[in-house]
Amino acid sequence: MTFNNFAISSLSRSGSTFLARVMDKSEKYRVYHERDEHVVQVGDRVTVQKRFARKDYGEVSSRLRFVLPTLNVKKKGVILRNPFDLLVSVCNRREDMNEYIYTFGEHFKTLDKLVGCADVVIRFEHMTTSATYLDDMLRRFGISDVPITDELVHTRQNVSKQYHYQCFRELPLRWRRVFLNQCEWFILKHGYTLAAPQTY
Repeated sequence: MTFNNFAISSLSRSGSTFLARVMDKSEKYRVYHERDEHVVQVGDRVTVQKRFARKDYGEVSSRLRFVLPTLNVKKKGVILRNPFDLLVSVCNRREDMNEYIYTFGEHFKTLDKLVGCADVVIRFEHMTTSATYLDDMLRRFGISDVPITDELVHTRQNVSKQYHYQCFRELPLRWRRVFLNQCEWFILKHGYTLAAPQTY
């Protein structure tokens, strides 16, 4: 049996909370965010797959990146966020960046694989600024009953309580060098520029 369902994943700090909450406004679909993350984290695809044995169901979760390529769902999606912005957002959340900075290379390799298996690639920068773009993304996953307004698009979710860094250039030099050394290939491959804009 083929169910009308979908799974969307991303790296952390890429708008999955925002997208899930918008999608879950649908009267037809039930959309979850970060459901049973401890199970997904260990890569238990069988347990996760059972959750999708229902119609009009979806999940948006960074944890799904561990199992998304092998999940059997009608449609798969991945959220891409500008890598520089993503890094700054992560640095404002984590206290272990001196060690965690060395993991980004593997994270972006995983994300690249997700792009390869995704039916829809969702750009964070467009999703959070354009009502037309967000509406189109929802419709690609079968959701057409959520009114998308400019106010909704600009509603921020999961905001950091404090900001230690406002832009990429404010990060410690070592972090920036390690990040670019590990992730330059991804930045170029997916259409981003190495010349960090003035907003970074």
